[in-house]
Amino acid sequence: MHWILLILSGSLEAVWAHALSDILDPVNAIVFLLGLTGSVWGLQRAMKVIPMGTAYAIWVGVGASVTAIWSGIEGEPFGPAKIAFLALIMVGVIGLELSRGKGTDPTGASAAEGSATDGSGSPAGASAADGSGAPAAFSSEDATKRGPTRGDPDPGSRRGLGE
Repeated sequence: MHWILLILSGSLEAVWAHALSDILDPVNAIVFLLGLTGSVWGLQRAMKVIPMGTAYAIWVGVGASVTAIWSGIEGEPFGPAKIAFLALIMVGVIGLELSRGKGTDPTGASAAEGSATDGSGSPAGASAADGSGAPAAFSSEDATKRGPTRGDPDPGSRRGLGE
């Protein structure tokens, strides 16, 4: 069901892209808004089951392909090169699906090996040494040793807007 929804929502990209070409027409403006809303809603629903990277790539690939085909039907030049590159998009989308579930999970454990947890959803043995119960990567002791974050080189020098 989620795959069908993802394909349909990707196809709705072509609807709103087509309506965007004449958005000042009130009917096209409504079609644009409905198509965009339906497309993004379908993507969001599909991502509840399908991994985000895979779902987004398929959504974009389907949308780009359907939009290009629709444009070709309406008279836009549609030669062998365009057909070949659309085929490459579809090969990439299919390849993403075929490779899904292989490799490593975010903790670095192999997907085939699985990962042991301590009952809290954290990898076994990953609790903070300070007894806070937080994963080791987020323990308060480690945070003080690491210093400022990448985005804030000197947290002591922060100023409010207008200062």
